[in-house]
Amino acid sequence: MDDLAALRLLGEWGADEALADAPVNRFAPLQPADAATPHPGPAQLSPRPAAAATRPPMRGAAAASEAAALAAAAATLDALHAALDGFEGCPLRVTATNTVRPSGNPAAG
Repeated sequence: MDDLAALRLLGEWGADEALADAPVNRFAPLQPADAATPHPGPAQLSPRPAAAATRPPMRGAAAASEAAALAAAAATLDALHAALDGFEGCPLRVTATNTVRPSGNPAAG
């Protein structure tokens, strides 16, 4: 496969960001979508509701102690899932699209 064919193939697969004028900063605060932009780019999409992004995430010992308290208070697996959904102490929450939940047999030792 020659270079031009490989470049076309990458474009068909959606690898178009390397051709942008500037790199995309995925951690920058989201800006409102411009009316002239027909399709919002990945940097303009918000995976979480706007209310979750208004409070800066906790860090370090404060986040760890809150996580430990929430986990200790969860008596069931469903309560733990609810605590995971409400926990805002992880900076990944701002850009994450899914929460990874524990799975398996709840009756296991």
